Amino acid sequence: MSIDAAELIKIGFSAKEAKLYLTLLARGGGTAAELTAASALQRPTVYSLLESLQEKGLVAKCLHGSRSFFTPEPPEQLMKNIETQKRNIDQLLPDLTAMFMANNLHPRVRYYDGIEGIRKLHEIFLSLPRGSNYYYFGSMRSSVDALGEDFVAEYTRQRVRNGIWSNGIYPREAAMANPDLTGSAKNFRRLRYFDLKGMTNLGQLTLFDRKIAIFSGRRDLFGMILESEDCYTIMKMVFDAMWSMASPE
Repeated sequence: MSIDAAELIKIGFSAKEAKLYLTLLARGGGTAAELTAASALQRPTVYSLLESLQEKGLVAKCLHGSRSFFTPEPPEQLMKNIETQKRNIDQLLPDLTAMFMANNLHPRVRYYDGIEGIRKLHEIFLSLPRGSNYYYFGSMRSSVDALGEDFVAEYTRQRVRNGIWSNGIYPREAAMANPDLTGSAKNFRRLRYFDLKGMTNLGQLTLFDRKIAIFSGRRDLFGMILESEDCYTIMKMVFDAMWSMASPE
């Protein structure tokens, strides 16, 4: 299988690095002069690129007599480099996130238009870690009407497979007969009911991952996610208060 330089560029190589690295792999190695001729790159550029590839662990240098000879290391080193980079990012991420949040003076709002947008919003919930919880006001009827029964059924199956708990406060008039949409440990769903007349098909407000998601299920099909620690905290307090007053039946 031949590999185009463009494929290596996708994983972080510069165009010239990719060209030289593929030349090395094709030849199995060579001197700087040989690699210059084979790659059609300038000699100073080849030296600079060889140094860069050595730093990445992709090229080894040895002496053949008085001449330096360069050979490619096993390509598995690419995966090792990515794993090292991921570990470094994981270590940096908490501090970078803290800096971002400290200087992000205005809440971030993302909008999702139409039925596909609302489906995308729900798919974001499925990316929560296993054992996570999300909390919502609204009705399953809103979801079924807006998203379709097939989507809601598959979404529910995936949520259960992922071990994500759904905690909902429903209008009493919107209780669902479908056993897969009722509250149970099997369904990873906890439900309570409130007398909220007129809210049957308005939409939902969901609290997840320190964010607030809202979608309209009637005339204007749209959704949004608000990222605000303060707003989340306030709404979670409201949810907890309503949950304590709501009926489990």
